[in-house]
Amino acid sequence: MKKIIALILALALCLSLCACGGKKDEEAFSACRDAFNKITEAYAILDKYSQDIYTAFNLGENSPGSYDGYKGYDFEKYNRNEFNAFAAKMNIDQTYIEEAVVNISGAEIFNTGSWFDLGALYGGSFSSAWVGVISEAYICSGDAEYIYSLLNDATAIMQMLSESYSDYEHYPALKSYFTNALAYFDFCQNTEGTLEEVEEKFNNYKDVERDCFFDLNYIFEDSGATNSADS
Repeated sequence: MKKIIALILALALCLSLCACGGKKDEEAFSACRDAFNKITEAYAILDKYSQDIYTAFNLGENSPGSYDGYKGYDFEKYNRNEFNAFAAKMNIDQTYIEEAVVNISGAEIFNTGSWFDLGALYGGSFSSAWVGVISEAYICSGDAEYIYSLLNDATAIMQMLSESYSDYEHYPALKSYFTNALAYFDFCQNTEGTLEEVEEKFNNYKDVERDCFFDLNYIFEDSGATNSADS
């Protein structure tokens, strides 16, 4: 009789542990999925942000006189058509680029100044000037703040996962996805190096983003997350 009771108690304990384990897995899955969705949404903006940063850097690096498709470009004095042509190459709306130039240089330089006047504010570096304008434009649009908000929310989730679910099987891949997004965002805001180095850094961030996304998306595919790095 005692053996039967012991077996019943052991069975009850096993069932209890299995139930706890299942609940823990569900909690870990839910938290990881929430973090994955926020990080993926941040990446969707980051990819456009980095593309605009690189385009601006490239235009500035190859000025004056050698913009692709800008034969006879007047770098001494920009006019509305020339500014429109520059803005048309970017993903971000032109109104935010205009606002950014005004914030950086003042309305007078925007209305009557030259590209050289704007470049002079960055020590004569056209690449720094154009990158500075685009970075400010993403602040003006609210996109930079939104990326920060998404990654800040993800940070809180990742801290909880680290404390309670670091042994969850998908946590390592999610951690790589998250830390890469943080570094990617920081580099967009603080772009440094030669044109070739900037291109390589952005490509590296995109490669990690793509690899991690494909590792994780099939796990969380019911969440409706989309990724732009594979486009």
